[in-house]
Amino acid sequence: MIGTHRASTPLPQRHHVPDSFETRQEFLRLYTAAARHTHAYLRSLPSSEREQYQQWTLPVLPPDLQRQLSRGGELFEVQAQRRKLAVDAIAPHFAQLRGEAHLRWNQLKRLRTKFSEAVALAQSGQEHCR
Repeated sequence: MIGTHRASTPLPQRHHVPDSFETRQEFLRLYTAAARHTHAYLRSLPSSEREQYQQWTLPVLPPDLQRQLSRGGELFEVQAQRRKLAVDAIAPHFAQLRGEAHLRWNQLKRLRTKFSEAVALAQSGQEHCR
């Protein structure tokens, strides 16, 4: 039917999840880089074009604010701690994992050798199975 209005179902409520520390630091890094690059590009333009495009550029952050917001050292420590926890979780099982990997490597090597031998037999005309 044309002209009939059907009530739409409401969208489900979404809870705002704050960005992680890493996400905020990455955004700051990318914003700073983009602002600096566009500012450098604008400086290379003739003044008439510079005035035209100036309104569309991101403002460069003042150095003090940039320093205050950037916590790269803290980010590095957080990432190092996360890696250390991951390594500490598997370190007790390393010998067992290495043994299992070595066993599977040997099995695959033997399988590949037998496959290569079978291919060579088939190519030479001796197609009988052992």
